[in-house]
Order: sequence, then C-alpha cells, then structure tokens
Amino acid sequence: MAALRATQTPRAQAARAAREGVRVCVNAPVRSAQPSAGASRAARLQQVATTARVPRPATRLASVAPAAAAAATAEGLQAPHGGKLVSLMVPKAQQAALVASTTKTMELSDRNACDVELLCVGAFSPLEHFMSQDEYDSVVKDMRLPGGLLFGLPIVLDTDREDVSLGDKILLQYQGQDLAVFTVGDKWVPNKPLECLKCYGTSSLEHPAVQMVAMERGRYYLAGSGGCRVRHTSPCRIPGVVRYRTYEVLKEEAANPRLRWAYLPYSMHMAGPREAIQHMIIRKNYGCTHFIIGRDMAGCKSTLSGEDFYGAYDAQDLAKEHATELGMQTVPSLNIAYTQEKGYVTADVAKAEGLTTLSLSGTKFRQMLRSGGDIPEWFAFKSVVQVLRDAAAEASS
Repeated sequence: MAALRATQTPRAQAARAAREGVRVCVNAPVRSAQPSAGASRAARLQQVATTARVPRPATRLASVAPAAAAAATAEGLQAPHGGKLVSLMVPKAQQAALVASTTKTMELSDRNACDVELLCVGAFSPLEHFMSQDEYDSVVKDMRLPGGLLFGLPIVLDTDREDVSLGDKILLQYQGQDLAVFTVGDKWVPNKPLECLKCYGTSSLEHPAVQMVAMERGRYYLAGSGGCRVRHTSPCRIPGVVRYRTYEVLKEEAANPRLRWAYLPYSMHMAGPREAIQHMIIRKNYGCTHFIIGRDMAGCKSTLSGEDFYGAYDAQDLAKEHATELGMQTVPSLNIAYTQEKGYVTADVAKAEGLTTLSLSGTKFRQMLRSGGDIPEWFAFKSVVQVLRDAAAEASS
C-alpha cells in the first residue's frame, strides 16, 4: 500500500515527546486511576492520561525480532509491536505518477478511511496492508496473526463491487481526496457470523458492531493496502469533530505542559475485551509503555434490552493477561463516584464509609443538554458542556 496524504506518525510523535520530556496521551478523554478524596476535576485531569513516559531522546526506534518485541529498544523507547514500525507514506514527488498508474477508484466509508490512516502511519504495525484471508481467519479465530503475534481485531477493506479483481490497482478516495493506492491481492466472502461471534462474543444484531458487519460492510473483503485520513471516532451520538473540540477544551482545562495529546483516527467496534487488546497495540506503536484502562472499556449494551454485552472488568482482565506479552503495563481505572461528603472517591470507599453518592445517567445528561438544564460541574466541565450545546445548536440550525 502507498499512502498519499501527510500526517504525524507514531515515530514523529514519540521523537517529539522524547525531545521535550513529555507524556504522550493518545485519544484522551482521561480518567484518574486513584484520585485523592475531594480532588477537583482539574486536579483529577492532571493526574491521568493514557501515557507513555519517554525516558530520554533517541535518534531512531530500533527494530527487534518478533520474539523480543516486548522489550524496550536500546535507546530506552518502547519497541513497536512485532519489532517493526511501518510507514507507508509516499514522497510527494512520486505521488502524481503513482495516482496516474491506477486503473480504478474506490470511495471509502468513514470506518475504512480511519483504518487506511492507521495502516499508513504504522499504528497497526507490523501490518503493511489490509489482512489477507489467512490473516483474517487467524485473527478471528485465535486473536493472533498466522505467525503467532497477538492482534485484537481483523483489519479489512470491504466492498460490494463485482468489477474489482485480483491485480487491480485502485485509487482509494474519501470525500473527494486521494488517500492511497491499493493493489488487490486477495478477495473473498468472509464468514461474518463467525467473525462476529469470535470478535464480539455474539452474533446478535443487538450488538452495534454486529449490525455494522452485517448491514454496513460489503459482501467481499479485499487484501492489499490502505491510506491516511484523520476523520472519524467511535460511532456514537457525538460526531468526531465535536469530540475533537471537547478534547481541545479538556486540554485547556488540564493546562499541563507535560501532557501531549494525540488524536487517534480510530473507528471503535465496541468489542470490549478484544478492543482493549487492539488499543494496547496501537498505543504501544505510539510509544506508550502504560495503558490506563477503564471499567467496562469499549463496552456496549443491547439495542433492545439495554443489557451489557460484557462484564465490567472483562476488558481489564484480558488486558492484564496479555500485558507482559505486549510489553505494556496496565493501569486499571477504578470506578469513581462523587459524594456529598468527600467529593471524588472510589466507589468502594463510598460504599464502605456509607457516603452519599450523586449520579447522572447518560440519558438524563442528554436530556439536560437539549433542555438547557443546569449540568453540575462535578459531572462535566462547563467548557465541555458549552461545546456540546454549541454543536447541537449548529446541527439544528
């Protein structure tokens, strides 16, 4: 695969962080692992992030053998997953000729565009392309690539097009922009029910990712290549651009020069435990050594019953099980409660001491956003609330 759009790669972000002696925060609405009792929201935000402490500057990220991929490089930086940090960016001088060599074009979905971006910058290292059928089958069934390397979820390019054949050289486009050139090396009809059952723990259409696989993805999967574009975050009620704005005001609220925020163009699957593994791999490739993982990370509820598909700590448990293999340290984020007596404490402390906890459901929060109700600052920064209300006003105008 050959990428046509410039972006900031994990290598560049890690090097910049090393030079400045900062922590790297990847896609971070952040939480505290163990906030002090009564800590303010700003103080809690200062305490936390999905962070990597970069020990000292380095000139390169050394390549290591897959068997030793969990070890740090000689320079003291995190080693890329599988020992190889991929970059598929094409020099600007070569891009026009590469585009001219293509025979077909393909418009990408939001989700595909995100995967193209992450492939190109090396966030999915050591992958250099969308997965082949053998790679796809192995990851679906065993959560590992054919060589045994851990990988959480399959990375695929889907289509319904019958005119796409092996050997076709395709220009991948997204909303009028050329992203990458893709040479088709494999095309097959996937076993979608098995994919969903293995990756999401269910084949029920009540799971949002099962709906996506069954109802949005095309009939065929293609192997070969992808491209670059920061655009989309998790498919939810809040659009990606609005989420970006909330992160920007959160960064201002934290006002900590030792935190580096990096916005991750990843489209969530809400796959619970498997998603945790995927996120650890991505963050490892961005140079992170630690991964703060929240309660019920990447969890979701049935669209009919509202019941959770995963246990509250399933993602934390699977991440901890594979942490050593990935060369990462997990930092479980405890369940935080706000109390009248002591402010922010862990839920266990609140229960043990009989404290009065205050809560606000997501449904109630959205209702208050729409109605203009006064949302308490212990629940959300006023600056974040204002961003959400401004976005709602824009959408309705």
